[in-house]
Parts: sequence; structure tokens; C-alpha cells
Amino acid sequence: MRDALGDVQSVLVLGGRSEIALATLELLAERRLTHVILAVRDCAAAEPERDALRAKGLSVDVVRFDAARPEEHPQFVVETFDGTSDIDLVIVAFGVLGDQMIAEHDAEQALQIVRTNFDGAVSVLVPIAERLAAQGHGTIAVLSSVAAMRPRRANFVYASSKAGLDAFTNGLADAYAGSGVR
Repeated sequence: MRDALGDVQSVLVLGGRSEIALATLELLAERRLTHVILAVRDCAAAEPERDALRAKGLSVDVVRFDAARPEEHPQFVVETFDGTSDIDLVIVAFGVLGDQMIAEHDAEQALQIVRTNFDGAVSVLVPIAERLAAQGHGTIAVLSSVAAMRPRRANFVYASSKAGLDAFTNGLADAYAGSGVR
């Protein structure tokens, strides 16, 4: 739970090796952050990030999360939330750019980008928002891309997946207004 000054104490990062998310955690560590959960595809690969955060005095757990496997997301949310006290902030920092030249001619490649960036986010954010509402508070921060607002020839598959994510999260924010979830 946020402390008496309103500072975040616990954070779940989906895409726990994201440089932007890690920089955010470093800033939060200068305040009152105490616990971090890094959710990553490869837990062993996240050891350097885990160790760097622990060196800052934080308690850090690393858990397996694959955005491209939405069928696993409900169980991931149950296990993650049941395995810790309240989570104050969830940072959604995963995504794949993919190869536009391949994706525009290969529907399966295009769908792989969309499944990760859009379907993966929707399938994990719905149960996360429910859990945050049940605990009575929490913030969801979704890292998107300017490409969502300005799709270009060179990245329209990626851009469309991020535009869908932006629309979904705007609606999710409206749906949870007044619930304690921001």
C-alpha cells in the first residue's frame, strides 16, 4: 500500500527488463519504494537487473511472464497477487516491434506482433485491474509509442497494435473511475 505520504512502495513490472521501466524504478527507489516484481520471459536473463535493484536496497522478485501467451495470464495474475501484499503500481513495459517488411506480407508475423502488443496487454490488464479494484487502490502505467498516433509505412503493424492498446487502456481507465484504480 502507498505510504502515508502517498509514495509507491510496491511495483509490478510486466516487461521487467525494459530500460524505461528500470529507470522509473531507480527514481522510485530514491523515494520510498521497497518491493519490486520483475515479470520477464527469461528469469535467468533478468539477474543483472535484479541484482542492480537489490544493490539499491530493494526487495526484488523475478517471475516468469510471456506476453505472447495470454492463456497463462489469468493464472499469472492470481499467483503474483496472492504471493505478495498490495501492489501499488503496475508498469506495462513489454512490446515487440517485429519486422514490418515481413509482417505486411505474412499474416502470421503480423498477428504475432498484435498478439504480443495488444492481445497480451488486454489479457493481463483485465485481471490486474480487477485485483487492484479488489484491494481498493493501484495505478496502471502503460508504456506505448508515438507510433500509435502517427503510423507510418515503415511500422504500421506495430503502430496499429499500440493504437489499439491506447484505446483499450483509455476505456479501462474510464471503466474503473472511482474505484481506487488509476
